[in-house]
Amino acid sequence: MIAHPYRVAIARILSDLIKSDKIIEKSEIALFNTLQEQFGITQQDRIEAQSITITHAMNCVRDLDDDKKQILQQALLKTAKADNQCVAKEALILLALKYILADTDGKYEVLSCDTRGSYIEDKFIMYIESDEYEDINDDILCDLEGICDKLSLWNFDFVYIPNITAHLKEMDTSYIKDIIRYMKPMFNDDIVDILYDKLTHISTESFTTELLGAQMNMPQLRECEPSLLINFGTSMVPYCGIKSQGSIYTDFLRIRIDTTAIREVNRFVTDYGQFITHREFVRPQLVEDQFKYFGFYKLLFDFLAVADGEILVDYKLVIDLLRKSLWICGREVKLSPTELATYILILQQSIRGYGLRHFKSSQIADNKKLCDDLTTHFQTIYSSIEEPNKSWLFADNIRNIAAYIARIKQKLREQVLLSPDVYIPHQRTTEDGLEYYCTNVNTDNVYVRESNKKECLLKDYRPWR
Repeated sequence: MIAHPYRVAIARILSDLIKSDKIIEKSEIALFNTLQEQFGITQQDRIEAQSITITHAMNCVRDLDDDKKQILQQALLKTAKADNQCVAKEALILLALKYILADTDGKYEVLSCDTRGSYIEDKFIMYIESDEYEDINDDILCDLEGICDKLSLWNFDFVYIPNITAHLKEMDTSYIKDIIRYMKPMFNDDIVDILYDKLTHISTESFTTELLGAQMNMPQLRECEPSLLINFGTSMVPYCGIKSQGSIYTDFLRIRIDTTAIREVNRFVTDYGQFITHREFVRPQLVEDQFKYFGFYKLLFDFLAVADGEILVDYKLVIDLLRKSLWICGREVKLSPTELATYILILQQSIRGYGLRHFKSSQIADNKKLCDDLTTHFQTIYSSIEEPNKSWLFADNIRNIAAYIARIKQKLREQVLLSPDVYIPHQRTTEDGLEYYCTNVNTDNVYVRESNKKECLLKDYRPWR
């Protein structure tokens, strides 16, 4: 008997596979009923499956033993071909699962992004990096035409950010700005100028780390090696909302580049071609001076133009000591002095390392020096907000800190309108088993404000160093 979490995950993958071509054949339902019995999937399993993404489901079944993995892949392939054809979206799901089930060295990864109610229907493969890798970028530029031609035969768009920005720069400036005004009539001229500047100057690194990694809440991409990122599905969670419409997640497959981009592309299309039986027609190329509001161009525009332009004006998180509050994307957030000091300590420790260390009571004695250091840091921060609290000790407040963080989470969700998950503290476990409280905030954008005129980066703020 397969354990409950795996049954839920298998139910989600099977369901997405059947729905992926938007046609549900009688043969597919008959096969689904058979597979339910084979895997022991219950009605409750199917109900729970509606509240997870296919990415979550795939990451779950990675832990199955090899025999069950093979049985699962055979069942899914049979499901995809139940109507005698395997279309593009079915092939992408099968290939993503094949890669991660066989992965042993971290080359492949699946992850989800809440795309704010926007469906991404077009297929694209983008190059991402968190730091500039000049050798790989040079290889891509040399092979760019060949990569694009190879992928266009399978109806994929290849996205290389410098090429996108160069294309937009060549287009008439007033034309692009008029499109922005048309798409976002609530934007004033200042915000239109800022959005135009970001569209024409965004780099691969800033797109990967700031937009995808931080703002779109995919922290795995904040420090990622050169990779290809491929959208392979869309998950509505919950699938059938009663009280709400649910959230729309786009599911991505990340392939780390071991050699060159062209070799990874060749390997991908070869494997993809082994699954697909129904090849799509290639989309005709648009005229060069047309603004393409589809595929990656639409994604880039929508992500940058999120929340009525507020994020375009102010990316910063400001610790305002004058008002004893936070400013997130230009909006004030009120926390209690203790909560504010705890949040600042998390940010401060994130600059120094992984974040604020979380201890179990049994670990305190072995980490006395670190606990003493954290006590000193907290008291120093707190004294900048309120009267010093000399009796506060980190070792005595381990449980209280968890309660502080719970209240911080609640207040940030209530008061931060733009991407609250970026700023909310969460627990992270490192490879060596240590636990930390951290955020997805880019600490290079965190400032301390002592007065109306004086502001400096948190990492440079001398009183807390």
